[in-house]
Amino acid sequence: MTDHPSDQNIGSELSRELSLFHLTMMGAGMMIGAGVFLGIGNAMRVAGPGGLLLTFALNGLAALFTAMSYAELSSAIPHAGGAYNFARVAYGKGPSFIAGWIEWFASSVAGSLYAVTFGIYTLHYLGQLGLLDWFPLELHYAERFVAVLIAIVFVWINYRGASETGKAGAFFTLGQ
Repeated sequence: MTDHPSDQNIGSELSRELSLFHLTMMGAGMMIGAGVFLGIGNAMRVAGPGGLLLTFALNGLAALFTAMSYAELSSAIPHAGGAYNFARVAYGKGPSFIAGWIEWFASSVAGSLYAVTFGIYTLHYLGQLGLLDWFPLELHYAERFVAVLIAIVFVWINYRGASETGKAGAFFTLGQ
């Protein structure tokens, strides 16, 4: 098979639509995570306020070391791909393939957890305000419906492009 002469002029590059602010907010939002909202009440009950503060301080330290490691890796290996690319350089194509799929799966699980958490918190909040007294469905089914709906909204935002994803990520991280 021969290459067509015009194929040699074709190049590809990822779009660079995200600003430093958008990237910082997306990274901070991922580090905050849903665990802060889901586990804080139980942690306060079990460990007390002092234990909770110590836990947050130690988790912040671990997050700082993780962020610094990713920053160092990103400056040493300045190519798109995140953990997949870091693993490819360090271990080769086989382990990096597995690392990429694990990262994708972990992000999918985290996204579904965020959607379910949003559904639970939103409906419980509306219920405490008395706005769901008329609601005909059992709350359990409504929470799942809201989770699916919010997941569809975020898939749509991501489908629209990197710029819209960055704006939405910054908005929700500042809200957190």
